[in-house]
Amino acid sequence: MVKPGDQVDCTLRNGTDLKFKVVRVEPGALVGDSQRANVNDLTYLKVKRFSAGKTVWLVVGIAAAGLLAGAVAEAAPFGFPATMPVP
Repeated sequence: MVKPGDQVDCTLRNGTDLKFKVVRVEPGALVGDSQRANVNDLTYLKVKRFSAGKTVWLVVGIAAAGLLAGAVAEAAPFGFPATMPVP
C-alpha cells in the first residue's frame, strides 16, 4: 500500500518513467508535487519507504563501533590485548 511520504519509481503504459515523492493518494492515482500517475496506466511500480527503526539501529551501530575503536586505541599503549603467560 502506497502512503504519503513514500518515494515511488514507476513506468506508465506509454513508456514514461516517473520518480517522485507521494504527497497524496487519491482513488485511482498517486500524486506528487508536480506529477500524477493514474493507477490504471502503471506497468511498473517500486515503492521506497523511510524506515525510522533501521536508521536508529544504523546510528547506534556506528556510535558503538566508534566507542569500541576509541577504547581499543586508548588501551593499546598499556598492552591491550593482555597476553597470558604460557606455563
